[in-house]
Amino acid sequence: MNGAIRWSVRSAGFAAALILAWGGRGAFSAPTVSNVRASQRPGSGLVDVYYDLWGGQGAMTVAVVFSLNGGADWGMVPSQAALSGDVGAGIANGSNKHIVWNAAVDSPGVLAPQALAKVEATGQEMRLLLPGGVPLDLVRIPAGSFQMGSPDTERSRHDDEGPVHTVNIGYSYYLGKFEVTQGQWQAVTGSNPAHDYGVGDDYPVYFVSWNDCQSFVSTLNGLGLGGTFRLPSESEWEYACRAGTSTRFFFGDSLSVDDYATDGLAGTLPGNRSDYMWWWFNCQGNANGAHGSKPVGTKLPNQWGLYDMSGNVYE
Repeated sequence: MNGAIRWSVRSAGFAAALILAWGGRGAFSAPTVSNVRASQRPGSGLVDVYYDLWGGQGAMTVAVVFSLNGGADWGMVPSQAALSGDVGAGIANGSNKHIVWNAAVDSPGVLAPQALAKVEATGQEMRLLLPGGVPLDLVRIPAGSFQMGSPDTERSRHDDEGPVHTVNIGYSYYLGKFEVTQGQWQAVTGSNPAHDYGVGDDYPVYFVSWNDCQSFVSTLNGLGLGGTFRLPSESEWEYACRAGTSTRFFFGDSLSVDDYATDGLAGTLPGNRSDYMWWWFNCQGNANGAHGSKPVGTKLPNQWGLYDMSGNVYE
């Protein structure tokens, strides 16, 4: 099988070893959100949410949900298009962080005197250095559960994607922020197998088999960086790709156009499909884009700060 890889490490049990590779800093801690307060601006549909964020390392991903019944449930998930401010990927520690929700977009005419806001932070990042100083970035994926697979009615699904079932992942783990690049593969193995379909240090590595990937992981584990590196399981990968969503893609269902060589609205997140992924539309060697793979991280990330989870190369 030809494809590309992303690598994963379990965060439980060896966090100190990973930190030792960073020069003895303390163990990575989960971010803490506190002092959450929300209020609606008089005479408008805008809701201001303030919060404090501490304890995380590097950039974090922040999400907000609302309860319209005093906390009995938290089923009001704002659309990304209706949110602005200190929300989404790339949020740093600090006090009085500010999110604005345009509730009039998501819940026009709804009165909720018992509405409450809940803010959650995930996705801490860490950077390890491979031989030659080549960086390898990781994003912390939180423990949780999700609905794995796709329903029979989903457009363009494959027969082996069902049935939909609940998967519980009872541990956090770190996943590569980007697809493993040719530069990283070269730094670890001393060679680059990629050719003809995009070549460069920042391009994803391809023309690698499962056995090649196992050899790469084995060599990586022998570098003394700490922890145990491995390929993610199918459920770990899908959980991280979905990043709390249940749509066809992390950016939405994108049903306004076909699924082949046409661009169209993303669906849930703002913009078009082409803002989030490389696929046949922009990789076929015409005016929309050159043929072949593309440098990693050049499209927008998913809600947990992971890039190229849809498109570019097979994983």
